[in-house]
Amino acid sequence: MKKQKLWRPLTVGLTAMMLAAPVYAEEIQTPAMGADTSVTQTAPSSHQEENKLALYIGKTITKQIIEGNVAVPEAEIAAALKTKPGMQFTEAGLSEDLSAIYDLGWFYDLRPEFKTVPEGVQVIYHVMENPVYQKTEVEGNTVLNKQKVASFFDLEQGKIANLKDINKCVQKLEEEYRSNGYILARVTDVHMEKDGTLKVAANEGIVEGFKVKGNVKTKDYVVTREMKLKKGEPFN
Repeated sequence: MKKQKLWRPLTVGLTAMMLAAPVYAEEIQTPAMGADTSVTQTAPSSHQEENKLALYIGKTITKQIIEGNVAVPEAEIAAALKTKPGMQFTEAGLSEDLSAIYDLGWFYDLRPEFKTVPEGVQVIYHVMENPVYQKTEVEGNTVLNKQKVASFFDLEQGKIANLKDINKCVQKLEEEYRSNGYILARVTDVHMEKDGTLKVAANEGIVEGFKVKGNVKTKDYVVTREMKLKKGEPFN
């Protein structure tokens, strides 16, 4: 039996930046089940999570451990943390630290773990690095050719992708559309496959039709046939 873990977009539109979401699809193989066997997974409730976290609230942070990183130096991740050993563990502090690690842009997922020790609590951050970038593939573009669009995604091949860099590329592409008059054009989906292919989907804002108002004697088609902008073309 296969369990599918779905990715969600890295960026949607000009300013959105979905740092807290997985960036690629991954199939996880699980043992085959017999016909009479069923497995039900229930996500823990927020109340259960709060109870688990309550065990550590107020304890002294004795150590912070980073695990799972390969390309990103541990020192860079540790430097981003707002809390430090010797400080009290709080829910707000944990939230800040998780956001700070995501904001580095190198990780598609992050899981904290806690270990009680006689002196207080150790916090372990399990990080999952983004895939290594290889190439960009574009779809939905008609105004700009694929080579032109891909040129805005000037990411370093062979290096792990950074979400902040990708977001800047999206902004440059949308600005190119706007500067050419295509004010409705948006990048609607950006995600990275496990093999390092960055897939970019553009919606150029297609004209679905025209409505003419105020004309009495003149037929609608007489007005619309004179328009340079046609149905089915990107709005300019």
